[in-house]
Amino acid sequence: DIISVVIRRSRPLLKDIELKIDIPPTLPLLHVHPALIEQALFNVLENAVRFSPANGRIWLEAMHVENWLHIDVCDSGPGIAEDKREQVFDMFHTFSHGDQYAAGTGLGLAICRSIIAAHGGKTSVEDSAPGEGARVRMSLPLTAPSATHVLIIDDEPQIRRFLTICLGSQGYQLLEAEDARQGLQQAALHQPDLVIMDLGLPDMDGQVLLQQLREFYKGPVIVLSVRNGEKDKVLALDNGANDYVEKPFGAN
Repeated sequence: DIISVVIRRSRPLLKDIELKIDIPPTLPLLHVHPALIEQALFNVLENAVRFSPANGRIWLEAMHVENWLHIDVCDSGPGIAEDKREQVFDMFHTFSHGDQYAAGTGLGLAICRSIIAAHGGKTSVEDSAPGEGARVRMSLPLTAPSATHVLIIDDEPQIRRFLTICLGSQGYQLLEAEDARQGLQQAALHQPDLVIMDLGLPDMDGQVLLQQLREFYKGPVIVLSVRNGEKDKVLALDNGANDYVEKPFGAN
């Protein structure tokens, strides 16, 4: 299951940190995209490792409360002041005090919040105070969500078809645009839950499209591009992208 996979992925990061797990055996099923929720949980756990001291502890807990499943990751690090709890989910926001590894990119928790929100859930910092560790909670609804609409903006028909097959098989409703003009029209008309877009479009550079898209669209945007330079990635994230995936890519 999702949690077991994340635990296996996290083992090499833990080193001398103890991971305490409290997962009831009878949790209800979730209506989610497994790979995305796995990545969201891994991002939070990786962040907890970064801010836990040597020989520290991390607690991974899950609980069913009414129509919600809560997944909590608690660390034994420096904690987060109440007035900073929302800032940790901002793009590129980083803390450097007391971490045993180099400072992160400031993207992990921002991406996590976007993924959870796309599933109708919410992410928050709970029960944290300076010097007492932090508890990050991911809350997911147990009721089946309404169909999630994904807009694909790419001038390559084979890419659009591949994404349509992959995402359609997971229950997503797909919208397609072959250029920036169509993409802006579709985004304004349908307000999709997620936009996946290329940078190399025939009528407009994708960086400009991102800027125009962010004038009215507040949902998550994933850039899918053959451009693999660090400058392109940073610029795309600065222009409002939530994540950046290089082509070629796989179904996962």
